[in-house]
Amino acid sequence: MATKGNPAGRFHLLRREYAGMTYRGYDYSVADQRMVIRFDFDLDDRFRFRPETEIIFPEPVNTAHLPEGLLDHAVFLLGLTELISYWKAACPPKIRILPHGLTEMQKSWWADLFYQGLGEFRYRNGIDVSQKEFVSIECESETLPFHSLPQALDRVMIPVGGGKDSAVTLNLLKTPDFIRVPFLINPGTPSSRIVERAGIPLRQSIVMMRKLDRQLLELNTRGFLNGHTPFSAIVAFGGLVASLAGRTGWMTLSNESSANEPTVPGTLINHQYSKSLHFEERFRNYISRYLTNGLVYFSFLRPLNELQIARLFSRMDHYHDVFISCNSGYRHNRWCGECPKCLFSWIILAPFLPQETLQGIFGSNLLDKSELRDIFDQLTGISEMKPFECVGTLDEVNVALCMTMERYDDSRYPALLKYYALTDACRRYRQVDPQRYLSGFDKNHFVPFPYLDILKNAIDEQV
Repeated sequence: MATKGNPAGRFHLLRREYAGMTYRGYDYSVADQRMVIRFDFDLDDRFRFRPETEIIFPEPVNTAHLPEGLLDHAVFLLGLTELISYWKAACPPKIRILPHGLTEMQKSWWADLFYQGLGEFRYRNGIDVSQKEFVSIECESETLPFHSLPQALDRVMIPVGGGKDSAVTLNLLKTPDFIRVPFLINPGTPSSRIVERAGIPLRQSIVMMRKLDRQLLELNTRGFLNGHTPFSAIVAFGGLVASLAGRTGWMTLSNESSANEPTVPGTLINHQYSKSLHFEERFRNYISRYLTNGLVYFSFLRPLNELQIARLFSRMDHYHDVFISCNSGYRHNRWCGECPKCLFSWIILAPFLPQETLQGIFGSNLLDKSELRDIFDQLTGISEMKPFECVGTLDEVNVALCMTMERYDDSRYPALLKYYALTDACRRYRQVDPQRYLSGFDKNHFVPFPYLDILKNAIDEQV
C-alpha cells in the first residue's frame, strides 16, 4: 500500500517498499487488418499490469517483406516505452527486462529517456535525484540483431493530433510524390475531421488504440505517484511498429523548433521533451544503429517556429472549424477557452486572422478575459515559469502580441492587451522586427530532400 505525505517523501518511501519493476514479456497477433499487442509488467510481484494496444491498418497486413525478428524487436521497444507509465507509480530503483537484452549503451539510452522524459514528473513531485540514482536497468537475455530493410520511399506516415501543426504537414505534403498515410492514436473527432479535410478518407489511416491497465488508475487513487509521461515517445515507438507493418518508409512528425525551449528556466526540464530536437536525434540514432535502416524518422516542421506555422495555417481555412488543440476540450470537440493551450492558440493566430474569425473558432475573445491573466503572465514570461503545456516560446508569444496590437486602435485594446501594453515585456518586444521570426529558417533539423524544398517554398511564398 502506498504511503501518505508529500510527493517527495512518498517517492523515497515507495522506493524502499517496492524494490523493482519487471518487464516480463509481450505477445502480438496479426489477423487481416488488425494487430493486437499485449504487454506484461509487474511491480515487485505485487501488482501485475497487462496493457493492450490494437493497431488497425487500411489494408490487410502482410509481414512477409520483413526480416524475421524485426517486428518482434519493434514491439519489444514499444513495451519499454509503455513501461514508463507503470514504473512511475512507485519509481522502484531497478528494472528487470526478461524478454531480450540491451547493451550498456542501450541501457544508458533508456535510462536517459526515463529521466528526461519524466522531467516534469520529477519537478512536480519534488524529486531531486541524479540520473544515475533514478533507475538502473538489468537484463537476462541476449541482445537483438540489427536488420537491413529496403525503404518504401513514396509512403509517408504522418501522426495526426487535433491541432494546427499536423494539419499544416498534411496540407503541404499533398503532392503527387507521396502517398500520405495518417497515423492516429485514440482518435477523437478533431483528428478524424482533419484527416478528412486533408482529402484523405479516414479508412486509409493507421489507427492505434492504446488501453491502459485499469489497475494503474486505481493505484493513482491510492496515493501512488502520478504525473506527465513522454507521450510523444509512445507516438515514436508506436509509429515504428505501425510503419514496419504498414510498409511506410517515412515517419514524418510535426514538431517545431519551439519544442526545444525548457519549461522551467535554468533547467533542462521540458514538458515537450519527447518533441524536442534532442529526443528526435537520439531516437533516429537508436533506430539506425540497433534496429533497421528501413525507416526515416524526422520532424517536417522543425526548421519553423510557431509564428511561421500559424501564418501557414491561417491560410488553410478548410481546417479552421475542425482543429482543436485544447486538451480538456478535445474529447468534447470544443475549445474550453480557459486553459494555456486555448489562450496560446488564440495569441499565435491573432496576427494573421480577423478577430471575428477567431471568435468563431474559440467562441469568445480570449484576450478580453481578465480571468486568464495568470496564464497570460506565464505565456509571456512575466511570471517566472511557462505553463506545463505544449505552447510556443516566450519570444514567439510576445512578438505575436506586439503584431496583434498593430491591428487595433490602442483605445480599443481588449483587456489583456491593455494590461500588456504597460509591461516591460511589451516595451522590449515592440522594438523587435517580426520579420526576424517570419522569414527565418532554423538550421538545426533532420528534414531530408525533397521535403526541405517543399517547406522552403511554402515559407518563401509568404514573404
